Amino acid sequence: MKKLSALLIAFCLIAALICSCSSGPKSDGVTDSSGSGGHYDEIGSDPPKQDGAKDPSSPEQKLIKKYRITLESTEYDKTRSEISALVEAYGGYFSSSSENSGRTYKKGRSSRYGEFTIRIPAEKLDKFISELGEKGNVVSSNLTTDDVTESYYSYQSRLDALALQEQRILDMMEKADSLDYLIKLEDKLSQIRSEINELNYRLKYYDKSVNYSYVTVNLREVIEYTEEPENTFVSRLGNALKNTFVVFGTVLGEILIIAVWILPFALSSGAVAIITVLAVKHGQKKKRSAKTDDTEQK
Repeated sequence: MKKLSALLIAFCLIAALICSCSSGPKSDGVTDSSGSGGHYDEIGSDPPKQDGAKDPSSPEQKLIKKYRITLESTEYDKTRSEISALVEAYGGYFSSSSENSGRTYKKGRSSRYGEFTIRIPAEKLDKFISELGEKGNVVSSNLTTDDVTESYYSYQSRLDALALQEQRILDMMEKADSLDYLIKLEDKLSQIRSEINELNYRLKYYDKSVNYSYVTVNLREVIEYTEEPENTFVSRLGNALKNTFVVFGTVLGEILIIAVWILPFALSSGAVAIITVLAVKHGQKKKRSAKTDDTEQK
């Protein structure tokens, strides 16, 4: 009995020791690099992502932005100079420009019109547009955005594949043992390099278009700025009446034009009809006269 009791006591002590060891902190976990004392259950598992953290595996988005703005100015030369200074200050440049004179007004001066295509660094675009709007009266403004992300990385993947093919063919050319085989390899290499050049051109075009946004400015010289139309009931009613008279005048004018076209044909047709009627009546009159003479003779 004493031996059995001793064995039971020893077994209980061993079990208690094992339980106390298993309840202690794990020492083989991966410690949080932030120093917060946290642990991860599995070695090599990824730490939880912080809110707002960018996924390094996602490709950078490639966007081409194109603004079109129409500006009015009562001082064309001054506004033109201010736009040029603003473009220079933002590190941009004019890719194209055209200017011309319009109708003549006030003391023989001509209203001028200019269209300028400007390239501005993409990261400065919003601030540039904001300051540009202060140089005159903004009549209209619109933005279009082209997402070329998929095309860009498709071209990049194709370019990488072609680079590997180019290297393999160069290696094969070094080991070529016949002239015909070497010529075939050179033809294939020429085709690959031509496609590589084309893809490089497209990628450079995309890079430049993404990095430098397009801004097309239509600058108009005016005497007075165009006022924004009121959207009241009275103004809408007036516009409706005005449009009604305009439409009525247009329809009446079209009717008059059609009448002028038809008039010669109507006159000639009427003349033919009158002559025909007179000829028929004259013939009938002769027949009646002839019948009357025959009756009298009998």
